[in-house]
Amino acid sequence: MYKILLLLVSLSFVGCAKAKLEPEDLIDPKYTVAQVEHDLKLPPKPSKIHPDYNTYNSVDSNNNKVRDSVERYIGFKYYPDKQAIAILNGLAKASFERQEAYEAGDMVKYKAGMQSVYKAMLCYKNFYKDRGVKDVLSQIKDTEDRKINFRKNSNKALSGTGLISFTSPLNNRDEYCKEGFPVK
Repeated sequence: MYKILLLLVSLSFVGCAKAKLEPEDLIDPKYTVAQVEHDLKLPPKPSKIHPDYNTYNSVDSNNNKVRDSVERYIGFKYYPDKQAIAILNGLAKASFERQEAYEAGDMVKYKAGMQSVYKAMLCYKNFYKDRGVKDVLSQIKDTEDRKINFRKNSNKALSGTGLISFTSPLNNRDEYCKEGFPVK
């Protein structure tokens, strides 16, 4: 009897394990995967055997400086809100460009990239009260190597090197959103 009870308890925990969702699983049931892919011109799902798949910036088949997996995540999760999609893709692109500048040792571009990340975050927060920024940042640093890399270059910016000197009133939507994000 004890063994059966133990087996049932252990099976209930196995059933509670959280499965990793694919971006396509996040879509509103009112829409189809093909419809969202076509409407947003999303890149194809990246192959895990691609040589760049596990690198920080990973696969960017359409060369828009947004990792394909992140672009698909944003598209499927936030469709049909094209404003949210544009701002969050802007955040992802700014993060990509910041990483490129960090790797190249270009502190001027790195500072501009940090400011663009900050502006995209605040622009999004002016319109939405959900976890969009946190969701996208978690997608950007979705592996242990990416988390370490993200922390390393963020710590450099915050370590008193003077790279973050951007300040502006928090309620100035025009200042934050003039990076080219469409706003209502």
